[in-house]
Amino acid sequence: MIRILKKITSEKVPEELNHFEADTWIHIEEPTDNEIERIVEAFKLDKSLLQDALDIDEVPRMEIEDDILYIYTRYVLVNQIPADTTPLLIIITKQNLITLSLRDLPIMTKFLSGKIDFNTSKRSLLIIKLFRQINETYSTYLNSLTKKLRSITASLEKISAQEIIQFVTYESILYDFNSTLLRISPIYRNFMHGRSIKL
Repeated sequence: MIRILKKITSEKVPEELNHFEADTWIHIEEPTDNEIERIVEAFKLDKSLLQDALDIDEVPRMEIEDDILYIYTRYVLVNQIPADTTPLLIIITKQNLITLSLRDLPIMTKFLSGKIDFNTSKRSLLIIKLFRQINETYSTYLNSLTKKLRSITASLEKISAQEIIQFVTYESILYDFNSTLLRISPIYRNFMHGRSIKL
């Protein structure tokens, strides 16, 4: 599904358009082949780089192709038990911000409802707000996980087989989060220091 958002005034809720234009945020979730083709053609994107974002195991990285910045990151699916991460591609063109997600992006609700104020013509600030929301999902889940781990380790002498399985599951989640965050951190730093591309 493609959503084209424009918000350059103080209106609380962004306007949804049915056509592409400058200073918009194009958000694509669970894209079809036709939607991928449409975006590639409209914005002269590298199709292979978009297809990378549809790989569930894609790792965070940054690519620049024809003055277009592709930032691959991952976000937490907090409603899934156990939690998992999934890829999100952020594309920065000269006039637009494009996000591509293999799955439903829960944090979009905050942007669409006006809970988070943003301006689609100020892409750098919008991306920083997007990064902040992604980081908050990690922080929230890590805090919850820490409490659960403390609860299990507080009674190690009476630990059950089910708690051992939970412990191993949590360890796997932490490993996934750690490897993701280690890769995301330099990308965020480069972006914040303007070492990627001029917006």
